[in-house]
Amino acid sequence: MVQAVIERVQQNVKDITTQVEENAQKLGTQNEYFADVFEGMQDMKELLNVSVNAVNTMGDAHCKSQSINAMAGSNAKDTAELANQAGIINNMADQMAKLLNREE
Repeated sequence: MVQAVIERVQQNVKDITTQVEENAQKLGTQNEYFADVFEGMQDMKELLNVSVNAVNTMGDAHCKSQSINAMAGSNAKDTAELANQAGIINNMADQMAKLLNREE
C-alpha cells in the first residue's frame, strides 16, 4: 500500500513536471508573439512619424501656396490700379494737349 502511494505521488510529480514544461513552452511562444507585436508597433510608430512629418510638410507648402496666391491677388489689384491711374494720366495729358493746341 505504501508502494502504491509512492508510485502515485511520483506519477503526480511527473504529471506536474510535464504541465510545467508545457506551460513554459507556451509562455516562450507567447513571449515571441509579444516581441513580434512590439516590433510591429515600433514599425507602426515610425511610419506614423513619417506620415506626420509628411502632413506637416504639406501643411507648410499649403500655407506658402496661400501666401503666394494672396501676393498674386494683391499684385493683380495693384496692376489694375496702376492701369487705371495710367488711364487717368493719359486723359489729363490729352486734355492738356487740347488746351495747348487752342492757345496756339
